[in-house]
Amino acid sequence: MMVSVIVPCYNSEIWLPNCINSVLEQSYYNWELILINDGSSDSTLDLCKTYSNLDTRIKFVDQTNQGVVVARYNGFLASSGKIILFLDSDDKFKPQAFELVARVMDSNNYDLLRFGFDYCDHNWNSLRRNFPDISGTVNQRKLMLELEDPLKNYSSPSIWDKAYTRNLAEKVFSLTKDIRIRHSEDMLFFFNRFNFVSKYIIYTKFIISLFTKAWIDDPFFE
Repeated sequence: MMVSVIVPCYNSEIWLPNCINSVLEQSYYNWELILINDGSSDSTLDLCKTYSNLDTRIKFVDQTNQGVVVARYNGFLASSGKIILFLDSDDKFKPQAFELVARVMDSNNYDLLRFGFDYCDHNWNSLRRNFPDISGTVNQRKLMLELEDPLKNYSSPSIWDKAYTRNLAEKVFSLTKDIRIRHSEDMLFFFNRFNFVSKYIIYTKFIISLFTKAWIDDPFFE
């Protein structure tokens, strides 16, 4: 089962190599990486070209600056995998991420999988871990009811801490690909997916490292 990773890039020359290398280092081989240069003014486009020449599984799309919604959608159109993952260009996957996602999604016919992640400093040391309060299968009705409890971390509005089936991503994009959307893009994708999800798995494994610009002594990370 192919995993497609979609990475929108805007002036990402500092962090993009770490992001791409985390995909190249995956234990799971059957993947493709779609890099979308969203009108960058630095060397991001050159990096996309360089890496695409190094590995045939890496593709890039070059577009004028249209924002992350259009970038992700154009990346989706250029992809062919049955599993869709989104990653920001300043973050990276842990080495067994795709192997875990493919195994869980393929064996249980889930529409959506949510996983945990680490907030990291500039040296990729973990500052704080974020993970769901529950683990297991959740249907649409149960998830909606549980979301009413603000003290429980059942779901999140982020797009990058989840794996989507291609069918689900296509349906959600049909409602969220408008070029005029420039704010709360992840939140919009989050709410529209509830129109289509029938079987949802919440998993507590940590498979993404997020770079955070917050100071280490920020109370949020205590």
